[in-house]
Amino acid sequence: MWLNCSIIDLDYNQIYSIKWFKDNDEMYRFITSSPEELPTTFYDTPGIVIDESRSNYGNLYVSRSEFKTEADFRCEVLAENDFNTAIQIKRIKPIIVGRKSFFGPNESVNLTCTSPMSTPAARLVVNLNGNSLIGTNSSQKNRHQPKGRNNLDEQEISMRTYHQYFENGQSSTSINVRFSGKRLQSKKINQFECTSSIIHRFNRSTIASFESKLDPKSNQTTFQMIDFNRG
Repeated sequence: MWLNCSIIDLDYNQIYSIKWFKDNDEMYRFITSSPEELPTTFYDTPGIVIDESRSNYGNLYVSRSEFKTEADFRCEVLAENDFNTAIQIKRIKPIIVGRKSFFGPNESVNLTCTSPMSTPAARLVVNLNGNSLIGTNSSQKNRHQPKGRNNLDEQEISMRTYHQYFENGQSSTSINVRFSGKRLQSKKINQFECTSSIIHRFNRSTIASFESKLDPKSNQTTFQMIDFNRG
């Protein structure tokens, strides 16, 4: 696993230091302003094994991960002109919430996935049974479902993306996804997966599962959400 601290529009000579933190503990330091000392310093950090031969500058290669690897990782850069940037990544996986726990094949499945707070904002990608779900993203203000139309056609996928901003400078992303229950397959466990991605490198996924059941009264197949936020 790579931890990459990408620096744009800065020359090497403009940079004083690059530091990586696991939670609030410094685990790596790269300093350009002290020629008498070694430019890189690696600190012993529980749950992190860094391959020093493959790591350089602001990029660290984690050769082994374990349960204790779960943490908030943060990169800090100090450079000329008071340039400072930070990447803050939460250990928490995205959360999936369903509007209902049971769905019929003629009903719309309504799910919302929310990422943890991060800097920069996370990008969310969703799929159903391994197939990407792609719709038209719009803000809540610009797109409204017509009255009296609660169900979608089999080929329709409705998506809305929201952002929430916090005083600490971090933000979270939510995506509301609606699709026809006809997309769910009977006689198998269906999996809706939501993946949170930050700068296309730090990925965390959560899965909600649906099990098909036969309703003895109507003799129709229904789907029940049996497993939330697994991943």
